[in-house]
Amino acid sequence: MPLSNKLEKIEQEALEALKLDSFKGLNLIDIKDKLTSMLAHIGTNGMFTEYTKHDISHVNGMLKLAETIIPENTWKTLTPTDWLLLVLSIYFHDLGMLITDAEFTNRTNNKEFQKYLNTLNHPSQEGQTNIHDRAIYQDYVREFHGERIYEWIANAWNTPSEEDYVVQSLIHQMIGCLKPNILKDLALLCKSHQLNMNECVNILKPDLQYEQDASSFTNLLYVAAILRTADLLHITSERTPDIDFLLISPQNNYSRREWVKQKSVHCIRVKQEANRNNINDSSIEKHRFEILATFDDEEAYSQLQAYLDYAEKELIKTYKCCADSNRIKGNNYYFPWDGIDRTNIETNGFNAEKLKFELDKDNILKLLIGHTLYSHANVVLRELTQNAIDACRLMKSLKKQGSNNQFKVLISWDSNKRELIVSDNGTGMNEHIILNFLFKVGVSRYQSSEFKEKHQKFHSISRFGIGLLTCFMISDEIDITTRYYEEKLAHSIKIRNLQGEFYLRNDAKGDNIIGNDHGTTLVLKVRKDVELKDIERDLKKWIIVSEIDVTLTIDKRDISIGYKDEITAMKTSLADYGVNVDDKTYKIKEYNENGAAFLILLHKNEIYNYWTYATPTTLIGNNNVILGTCIEGIMVENTTPGYNNHSYIALLNCKGENAPSTNVARDRLEDTNELRNIQAFVYRSYFDIIREQINVLCGRFNISWSIYEVSYTIDKLASYQREYYNLSNRNIFEECFRKEKFMLLDNAEKCELVSITELPNKVWTIESQAYSSAFSLVQEIKDCAKTPLKIVQEILPTLSDSKNVLADNLWFHYSSEMFLSEYQISDISFDIENRRIDFCWLRNGNFWNIVKLPNNSSRNRMRKFFILNESASVEIGNTNNENIIVSKLGVFLFGDNALRSFLNNLATNNVSQVKNALSIISDFISRVVRSEHIQIEQYFDKYFNSDDNFLHNDLWAIVDKSIFFEIMKNFEIKKVDFNKYYSRSGTAW
Repeated sequence: MPLSNKLEKIEQEALEALKLDSFKGLNLIDIKDKLTSMLAHIGTNGMFTEYTKHDISHVNGMLKLAETIIPENTWKTLTPTDWLLLVLSIYFHDLGMLITDAEFTNRTNNKEFQKYLNTLNHPSQEGQTNIHDRAIYQDYVREFHGERIYEWIANAWNTPSEEDYVVQSLIHQMIGCLKPNILKDLALLCKSHQLNMNECVNILKPDLQYEQDASSFTNLLYVAAILRTADLLHITSERTPDIDFLLISPQNNYSRREWVKQKSVHCIRVKQEANRNNINDSSIEKHRFEILATFDDEEAYSQLQAYLDYAEKELIKTYKCCADSNRIKGNNYYFPWDGIDRTNIETNGFNAEKLKFELDKDNILKLLIGHTLYSHANVVLRELTQNAIDACRLMKSLKKQGSNNQFKVLISWDSNKRELIVSDNGTGMNEHIILNFLFKVGVSRYQSSEFKEKHQKFHSISRFGIGLLTCFMISDEIDITTRYYEEKLAHSIKIRNLQGEFYLRNDAKGDNIIGNDHGTTLVLKVRKDVELKDIERDLKKWIIVSEIDVTLTIDKRDISIGYKDEITAMKTSLADYGVNVDDKTYKIKEYNENGAAFLILLHKNEIYNYWTYATPTTLIGNNNVILGTCIEGIMVENTTPGYNNHSYIALLNCKGENAPSTNVARDRLEDTNELRNIQAFVYRSYFDIIREQINVLCGRFNISWSIYEVSYTIDKLASYQREYYNLSNRNIFEECFRKEKFMLLDNAEKCELVSITELPNKVWTIESQAYSSAFSLVQEIKDCAKTPLKIVQEILPTLSDSKNVLADNLWFHYSSEMFLSEYQISDISFDIENRRIDFCWLRNGNFWNIVKLPNNSSRNRMRKFFILNESASVEIGNTNNENIIVSKLGVFLFGDNALRSFLNNLATNNVSQVKNALSIISDFISRVVRSEHIQIEQYFDKYFNSDDNFLHNDLWAIVDKSIFFEIMKNFEIKKVDFNKYYSRSGTAW
């Protein structure tokens, strides 16, 4: 069927505009034909694969909806130019989502994309084309596709250069004949679907005319309103065909719900209005759309409801803008739509009515503080003290004239009266704060929008609004007196039990408030069954640094709580355990960034005269030593910052808006951007100490000796070969490590330290006693004129072409683990006569399945087993049908053989224990190939029945034992292994 017969009604109206001089060069049918092909590519090449339809079906759906949206009394008002611009804007509005392979490949040259990357803190790296990179570029295009189509259309009158992508060339062919001013207006229309309606009012004129003929008049604002509304309402099942849904099978939960949501919407139509008797009355103006849908999925239903909330708000904005424009211009372009009726949205298998929790006061108290979050009665002191400190800090920040400048918190415990008093001279509370925050459990004043707007730079310790609730852990009688700093009278509340009613007095004297001024005092009558002990110890453990004076009085004995700063806290605590910070044997190194102070105890290395992390045995593991992470001076996590245990003596205190948030129990930090930024700061600080070590060592020794020495420090920092998961955020640690210059690169001209990110995309390693010996020689000479590679090249001319060799003295350290995570071997060659293996490494290569061997193999320094992928193309030169290489890195299996196929097939298994299974059988193979005398039949049962096999019977549920045994029995080992030449000297790999 010809395309002309497929044109929708409004497209037929638009054809009239082609008679005008301004649009004579356009061919609407040809444009739609080309666009059909172009839009079909959205969702290909790995981009937008899980998105709902943005092809020509979306265009046609919007064209049909536009016919519904434009009311009858406006239909005749629209000019041919209105129709044409509406059709063209519907055609082109989503074309900005089209990404060609050439555009993605050349993304590093895209300045706008590079700006976008900088906002993400994710610098582009040449050669990266993994899924993560595609996802980032996809998000960039999605966010800016309106801007992209604006640029393409606005500049379509220019003849595209050879550097432009094919998309711009096609757009030029379709609409390049239009005048620049018309192209700019069309570009603004296409862009408008991503703008706020108020922005559209400012940039889209409602009374343009392109030539003398009245048919060239257009109301751009109204055209934008129809375009935006049609796009907004096109959420029906025609955008999610069943076949496409099954083929794409979206895995992303949001995408899947989006497909199900739109798949469940049958149609959107104009709502027929009814009179008082609920009878449809055509005389009542239609002003709403109604949704007809059926849902089986409650999440998709909820997502539709949330979307319709948004859509309804947008409709109302559009209605108001069009009404204002029509009132001012009087041009009869009516937009009556201001609502969406949802009564015909049906549900199957679930109740559409929303449910809500109702809190039982007794049970919520037991749940939150009796058994789980607060199992220790003394935490009441922490909560009340934190609240008091916050009130004083806020008062201090306000700097009100005449306010008491000696801010303090007084805590008193009288064991005879069993009376606990917490008093402060902070801001106090007014009636609004008391009613809206103090007695609403889980509502914190400091987290409210009204507070944040008024005090934008204040960062509170308290967050959850449960401080008062915790009081009932220890008391049923609580008296509160408070005076707000802007009021003369005080307020008082007497609470006698959690379930009872109580009254707020507004005429209290306030004589128990510090200085009888502003502030708050709480008096708790502690129950006899509650044991308050170790109050001093606990408060000192929690309150480390306080800008407010905190005094604890226990039976009339005064005790000062907290320290004036972090370094005083650390020095005082260390002195209590015999560590004298004298800057000779021990010193404290401090780092500061964005309100965070990080301090770490260092010890002088007597051999090399550099400072390194101190680990005194009397302090590591001692819970009373001040180390951990504080928020506004309050201890939250009592572990070494950056670790899950006591690895080093370090203290971190985070203040201000960049401080991370705590969980409800205040014993952990929530995983937020603020926490991740802090963790990166901490790890960078640890690495800075290593950089200083390298500088000291390089001043006395060769650079190769220096990096070799600090590699052991790095291993300990990374918990390498010990408790690898002691790091609190391994990913961030690795990100920071990749930027540090801890890798030694030998290019024959010089040896220099570079980071992993600075390494060339192609590097070499040489396994050769000759090279290792040259390296050992150079290490011993402070200012050696030659590099190890240069020395060996002069002896072995075959090495003359080798460049960028990675030093081999790091192979058994953490840095090698990081290198192996980014690089894979693409070429291998070996020299039998000179007992040398050369490996060529490519960044982001995918040639081998790499198996980590069990810890029992580490005793033999063999930690990896490399299996060449079935489809990989790796050049292995100088071979005589070998199928195994034994090297420092581990064992390499390649060649056309059943064992390689068996292991690769096993690696594709999705069973949860497959990694462990591969590790065990790879260890077995490694032992077999490294030995000259093992008999498979005898060794097979001996090995797999040993205690070292931690999977035991579970192994054979994953691996077919009989097939594996037959393969191993028939496997002919042809290996390259130079160990035999050195076994007597004890230097075997």
